[in-house]
Amino acid sequence: MKHFSLFIILFSATLFSQGVEILEGDFSNLKGISAYNLIFDYSNLSVPLYDTEGDFLNSKVQEYNIIETGKGDKFKKDWFSDREKYYEPEFIKRFNYYLKKANIKVGKNLDNVDYANLNAVDYVMKIHTVNLYTEYNDESTIANSKITVNISIYNSNEPENMLLNIRYNEVNSGAYKNVNQDTKVSKSYGQLGRLIAVDIRKSLK
Repeated sequence: MKHFSLFIILFSATLFSQGVEILEGDFSNLKGISAYNLIFDYSNLSVPLYDTEGDFLNSKVQEYNIIETGKGDKFKKDWFSDREKYYEPEFIKRFNYYLKKANIKVGKNLDNVDYANLNAVDYVMKIHTVNLYTEYNDESTIANSKITVNISIYNSNEPENMLLNIRYNEVNSGAYKNVNQDTKVSKSYGQLGRLIAVDIRKSLK
C-alpha cells in the first residue's frame, strides 16, 4: 500500500510538472520578495482555430446575433470585461491563498496602497496570456477551457534584468460542462495562480 501511495504521489507530480517551461532565470531569484505588482497582458492573444482574436470575435458576434439580436455584441463586450471582473481576481485569490503562510502576496497597483512596504512592491509579475481556448470537448464531461501564459518577473527599476520568465502551457480549468464561460475560464486563471504559487513555495524550501 505504501508503494502504491508513493506511485500516486509521483504520478500526480509528473502530471502537474508537464507543460511548464522555464524560459529565463530561476525561481531561486525570487527569494526574499514578499509582494508583486501584477500586470495582466492580453496583447497578440491567439485563439485556436482562428487566425486572430479579431476573427474569432467577429465570427461569434455574427453567430450569436443570428440566434438572438444583441447576443453577439454582448459576447464581445463580456469577452473583454470578464478579464478584470472574473479572471484576474480568481488568479489573485488562489495565488494569495497558497502563499498566505509564507507572507507573499500579489495584487494590482500595490505600490499605490502599500506605503509601509515600498521596497517589496518594486517587483512586477507580468501575466501575458498568449493562447485562450474556451470550447467544450463533446466527448468529455470536462469543459476544455485552457490557457497558455507567459509569466515574467522583474524589478520595475531594472526591467531588462529578468529574474524569471516561465511559460505554463494549456492550464486546464477542470470545470464541468454545465458551468458558464465566465466560470470555466476564471477557474483556469485560478489554477494558474495555484501553480505558480506552489512552484514559488517549493523554491523557498
